[in-house]
Amino acid sequence: MDARFSSGAAPAAIPTLTEIQTDPSLLERLPLGLLLDLRRHVRLLGADLEMAIDRQVLRANGQPARHAVLDVETAAKRLGTSCDSLYRKRKRLRLGYVDPLDGKLKFTEEEISEYIRRQRRA
Repeated sequence: MDARFSSGAAPAAIPTLTEIQTDPSLLERLPLGLLLDLRRHVRLLGADLEMAIDRQVLRANGQPARHAVLDVETAAKRLGTSCDSLYRKRKRLRLGYVDPLDGKLKFTEEEISEYIRRQRRA
């Protein structure tokens, strides 16, 4: 990916993602606004990649992908708790994320399964 990000800096002064991957020290010279912009773009790309991978996995074998997204109600049922309890404890448990597109709390199948595995070991 050779995308450049706008933040008022001259386009020639903004390194490409390929350049940053080759030399991560370039990040130290970028202004905070550009770093925040870059992080947002990388996160959105990561989410797009996960969705594309999940779609291909589902098409290939018809089974739910590890990164399937769960709403609060489904996650609470999987964890054997109430939705209210999950809302209150999610930060302490380090579970879930707020979807920037709709502002709703969501979980991945993978993180819920991993949390359950960790609890069984404890």
